[in-house]
Amino acid sequence: MDDPLIGIVIVNFNGSGYQNECIRSVLDSEYENFRIIMVDNGSTDDSVQRLNEFSDSRLTVILNGENYGIAKGNNIGIVKSMELGCEYTLLLNNDTVVTKNFLRKLLVSGEMITCPKIYYHDSDKILWYGGGKFVNGKGFSKHMNFGKKDEGLHFDVYYAYAPTCCLLIRNEVFSDIGMMDEKYFLYYDDTDFMLRANRAGYRVRLCEDCAIYHKVSMSTGRAGSRLSVYYVNRNRFYYIRKNKLGILPMIYSYISRFFKILASKFKKTSEWKYIKEAICDYKNGRMYKKDLSVIEEKYR
Repeated sequence: MDDPLIGIVIVNFNGSGYQNECIRSVLDSEYENFRIIMVDNGSTDDSVQRLNEFSDSRLTVILNGENYGIAKGNNIGIVKSMELGCEYTLLLNNDTVVTKNFLRKLLVSGEMITCPKIYYHDSDKILWYGGGKFVNGKGFSKHMNFGKKDEGLHFDVYYAYAPTCCLLIRNEVFSDIGMMDEKYFLYYDDTDFMLRANRAGYRVRLCEDCAIYHKVSMSTGRAGSRLSVYYVNRNRFYYIRKNKLGILPMIYSYISRFFKILASKFKKTSEWKYIKEAICDYKNGRMYKKDLSVIEEKYR
């Protein structure tokens, strides 16, 4: 039986410092029947120029005129994967480094969605992702075995949630449940997608003998950055309402955000401004991309 064709979608925005290492690790894979679909979201660094280092015909570059965000960038790549006749699409972060056998191991026979273990880059098998679940009572998803060393741990075969950091999806899944919701821009788009997949009867197969390495938060900024504070808070409320999770997670989120704002003001940080703006934008239906530079001026 021939190896199925895989479309590997990598979305990039100003990732000059790490994107090529990711691409090079994929090109070095022992599995050869793939096409890399590099979707550049209007980078202003030398990301696009650095792609000239590669002459491999399996690399296709799509240049967007602006930063469309992760969700829309992935959708553009998924559409291209389908146009190329790929049976599978692999969504892969540009700040990852993969192992030579990862594609072969992800192609578990008959599975619709598979993922590897994800280790912190340059760590001694410290897990960033080793299984995942939904915490619907609070309105978010959770990485299991987070921060643990991968020694003697027990892993289930199937899980409810996995991030699109590295996620292999048979293309008929998109035809069944739809694409990424572009209103998120970034953050929670994968949680929303996986919840819809779960409700349609799909689970994630964790390939316990497969792992990649992740330079965590390189592509979207560190946890606690104004980018993550704004989008995580805004999108969490949208996610709860859209997916009809009920009143309790909404109440919990409002109360916990209230105390976050108080703590930020007490510590004299600017985090409260981004939380407040996130809630205002959610309540007024302002989704997609946000110009964060206006927030400091607004609350001056």
